[in-house]
Amino acid sequence: MYKQIYFILALILACLNLGFCQMYWEKLYDNLSYKFSDKPAPRRDAAIGFDIERQRVIIYGGWQVNPSHSNTNSFTMPVLFDDTWEFNLKTKTWKPLSFSLNRPSARYGMLYSHSKHGLYISCGKGLFENYLNDLWVYDFSDDQWRKMDQTYISINPEARYSPIGGIYPSYEFNTNDLKNNLYLGMGRAQYEMFDNMFYYQFTDLRSLNGMWDRIYTEILTGPYSFTHPHGRAYSSSTMISPDELLIHSGCLSGSFSGGPCPSADSWIFSHKYNKWEKVDSSCISPRLYSSMASVISDGYRKSAVLFSGLEIDRTILKTEIELEDEVALYDNLANRWVIKKVQGFFFPEKRNGHVMCTGKFNSDFGVFMFGGFGHSSDNTLGDLWFLKVNISTIFENEISPNFYTINTNKKNKCSTYFSTIHLHAILMFIGCAILINISNIISNYFKSKKYSKIFYFTFMLLGLLIVSVGLIFGFWSSRGLPHLAHSIIGIFTYLLLLIQPIVQLM
Repeated sequence: MYKQIYFILALILACLNLGFCQMYWEKLYDNLSYKFSDKPAPRRDAAIGFDIERQRVIIYGGWQVNPSHSNTNSFTMPVLFDDTWEFNLKTKTWKPLSFSLNRPSARYGMLYSHSKHGLYISCGKGLFENYLNDLWVYDFSDDQWRKMDQTYISINPEARYSPIGGIYPSYEFNTNDLKNNLYLGMGRAQYEMFDNMFYYQFTDLRSLNGMWDRIYTEILTGPYSFTHPHGRAYSSSTMISPDELLIHSGCLSGSFSGGPCPSADSWIFSHKYNKWEKVDSSCISPRLYSSMASVISDGYRKSAVLFSGLEIDRTILKTEIELEDEVALYDNLANRWVIKKVQGFFFPEKRNGHVMCTGKFNSDFGVFMFGGFGHSSDNTLGDLWFLKVNISTIFENEISPNFYTINTNKKNKCSTYFSTIHLHAILMFIGCAILINISNIISNYFKSKKYSKIFYFTFMLLGLLIVSVGLIFGFWSSRGLPHLAHSIIGIFTYLLLLIQPIVQLM
């Protein structure tokens, strides 16, 4: 008997020593466990929040495409939700909430965030491609939706879909009510990609009064500066402090904008200093429709969890895809993303369009995750998971051997991302800057030499061929018709290049 007890204690000590208890997934709910009427329908791009006082997770909205038509080429109208559900962490059961008519309209892809008083949502896309910019709060005290006031002096954000932002959740777990702002920025509308940032100033965290104000970060640098991120959608973001916003990746193309889709960059915005700072993201993959949530700070460490997303895209030629037992963690002391192994035997399916929020289950701090579109099942999901994260010791573990060597903790093979935009730039440089310039040099300075025309046309036609291929990859990457100055000037230059050999023959 005593030997068995000692053996169990030894296993626990070994577990703690090896860091096995620092981070693990726990499935709280499987969407196959209950009757349909007792659970929310599977969905993606919803809103999620955590009520610390009543120990429950709140879900709102989202959308779902009929699975029977998901693999067909015919257009299928998505099903949009405007329902609100709670998951009781003590009984592990779902319950529908708020049947009042005074509630937000059905939507998905909205900004969502929560304080200890309620779940806030703003913007999103509604029925018939309707872009929204209203602001609502679901009050945890009486389970009612209320529309937040936006005064006449407010500089309200434009209606948009898939914005970034949120509220830092530090005040959920202590008695102090920090007057944090709600941040909102970027996202897209039908004909515009936004790169602006706003914040909503609360009178207090329970008040329905407040106003929007714009944060001017690009006024002196222009929208395409290297000092701040370009406008984007389908990005993941979270607040890592009351005035610091962390974002990763996203799509820069579409809505009369251009750029990588997905992009490989990460940034931190500091409202205190009113500036953006680049984050080292070379060891994590670019992705779309991912989700991120902050991890409760231990005083000096600011961190966030980034899980899954759409890491494979038509524009990506090479990348390192995370394994199912890995997540990305932000390390503020090194200002970089690292890959960490999650211990255990059961892991959530890789997915995109899922939602995550900071929370607490039993005595453990961590992150809740709900829904999304499963990569293996090829279907919309409705499961709920909790990722326990011990922030005080998590960075003491060795980093995933896929990206770092175990013994030296040095980079092994991080920068593996290569896309059709990179290929476009390389081909255009080889074709225009090298081959066509060589042909022009031959034509101007060696035209009296023997075989000069043969060499001229050889280099010129080879250069035009490579430029043509590069142009195709450029349009393949842009996801739209030419509308930017870069693409318009590029097409005009390409037409002039085509005329050159014709003029030479005349």
